[in-house]
Amino acid sequence: MSEGGLMREGISKKLAFEKLFNAFNYGNLGMFIGAGFSKAVIGDNFPPALGWFELIKEVSKKFEIEFPNDNELIGVSLPELATLICKRLAIERSIDYIEAKGLFKKEICNLSNWLPSEERTKEFREILDILSPSWIVTTNYDLVLETILTGKSKSLSPMNYLSAPKNIIPVYHLHGTRLDSESIIITQEDYIPLFRPNEYRQAKLAMTIRESTTLVLGYGLGDVNVLSAVDWSKNIYTEENEYPYEIIQALWTSSPKEEAYKDENG
Repeated sequence: MSEGGLMREGISKKLAFEKLFNAFNYGNLGMFIGAGFSKAVIGDNFPPALGWFELIKEVSKKFEIEFPNDNELIGVSLPELATLICKRLAIERSIDYIEAKGLFKKEICNLSNWLPSEERTKEFREILDILSPSWIVTTNYDLVLETILTGKSKSLSPMNYLSAPKNIIPVYHLHGTRLDSESIIITQEDYIPLFRPNEYRQAKLAMTIRESTTLVLGYGLGDVNVLSAVDWSKNIYTEENEYPYEIIQALWTSSPKEEAYKDENG
């Protein structure tokens, strides 16, 4: 079938669940988790969970920095937007850009302190206990996953290796964690090192996706380094898989389709 000029191949919901179960059974089911997951877990709690754009906007408000209007934001990526706000903060405070960026990141960490209620923690812990993922990669700065998986997970920053002891789920914060403001990846220049040849994070992400079935939750697959890792993962080997390998995205929408489908990216 075709939708908006994009070719989509319909598959049954049952088949999608079978693919997840096969990976669970094989032991190579992983999860890629974005801001939508934290929003769903936190719900109406205060403080509410915020996405990247909302975080940048809140920091601007906190520092009383003029935020670009809708027309100025056309074609501007979130890293470019974060860089712009840091530059404006530097001018406003008469400090250098590096210092302004440090203040910006510390405020990002302060703001992303949302945690799930005891009831929601228990609810989602039961779900993750069933799924029992081999690994979790997240672009979130918050510690929602670690709260849900207390005693069952190991929190990793971008400077750590994606590894954990037996029966412990590694939660790899690809873009940093609120416990370490220096680890936060949000401005343009933060992203540049990620694309260096043989950069561990990018190579490891591509390899991990290639060697697993990845369930994507709360994430729109819009981040350029994640998209490039997905693309790279499809072109690492030409050999036939002897293990279950898929990328399955659960995408929130106000009018979900009855059945699953395979999009133009596979």
